[in-house]
Amino acid sequence: MIDFKRAALICVDWGSSNLRAYLIDGKGEVLARLQSDKGVLNFSAGEYGPELSTLLQPWLREKPVPVMLAGMVGSAQGWQDAGYVACPATLADLAENLCPVAPSTSKPLVNSDLRDEQFQSFIVPGVKGLSSFGQIDVMRGEEVQIFGALLATYPGAAQATEHASPLVCLPGTHSKWAQVSMTPKEPCALSATSIAHSSITQFSTYMTGELFALLNTHSILGKMYQHAYSADDKNSADMFDSKAFDEGVKTVRAPGSLLHKLFSARSKVLNKELQASGVHSYLSGMLIATEVFDMLSVYQPRDINTAVNTIEGVTQAEIILVGAPALSKLYQRVIASTPFNVRCVDAETASCLGILNIAKIAGKL
Repeated sequence: MIDFKRAALICVDWGSSNLRAYLIDGKGEVLARLQSDKGVLNFSAGEYGPELSTLLQPWLREKPVPVMLAGMVGSAQGWQDAGYVACPATLADLAENLCPVAPSTSKPLVNSDLRDEQFQSFIVPGVKGLSSFGQIDVMRGEEVQIFGALLATYPGAAQATEHASPLVCLPGTHSKWAQVSMTPKEPCALSATSIAHSSITQFSTYMTGELFALLNTHSILGKMYQHAYSADDKNSADMFDSKAFDEGVKTVRAPGSLLHKLFSARSKVLNKELQASGVHSYLSGMLIATEVFDMLSVYQPRDINTAVNTIEGVTQAEIILVGAPALSKLYQRVIASTPFNVRCVDAETASCLGILNIAKIAGKL
């Protein structure tokens, strides 16, 4: 039974391939969830409103609450282009640049018994800036998760200096690594108020998940793994070989570029150094380690190959992982060999807290 009396906001994470909606209370607790496999690429102009209306009406009929959207729904290929906020981008910047959905496209959300303005929805803008390596980079949807992760990590007052710069990593098809500058209004105090004025200073995207899928599906390396299992083995894709994964991480530490090392997935099998069934995990270890070591080298003055977790007199940056538990564990496994500390926040919590606080700052609640 949904407690609609507590309902304060509907958060919608609408990406390229799916849509997730959350009915939350004023503290960010999820009261109900809805999901659709119809991402923004499934629609044409004029179809977004009816789809969202169909999905949300069971909630809106009970209580008309604001609707806030984030993700690819705000891209040029989505419902309406919400633009980008330039780095350094704050939570307050996102709130100030919300994109109201045009009346003609938001009209399908209207319940005949309620006023139109009660169903005005807003799309959170994306963020753009230079990566840690000087390339232009963009994100949509991850920006709310980054600030939501900070709010989850520092729910009240937490010890930190005004120069603290945690790294927020969002593993996925296109993984994001964002450096955040924490600027609390009061020394050694982090709160929702101060985090609103903290900023995403720069971020970098890695196509790790997409490359992994391409290698496993279309390359000779993936075929070796596929042939290791019978066609009726439904669990083959879920098999994880920790030894093979760690071997992939070890291979990345050796000299040579990734393009050269990738072929070792085949040569090691032919030389009986790796089981064909472990190629999937071996590639996973290689790609994730390449991403992690590349990113951490920007912030770590020491040799990242040193498996030492503390350095006397040196404060190491903290990494906040935001994503599915299974994938986050793989990143944790790699980061464990570095001097960085890790905290994990699930993507749902990060999305809801981020959007909730944007709505609050924007005065939509």
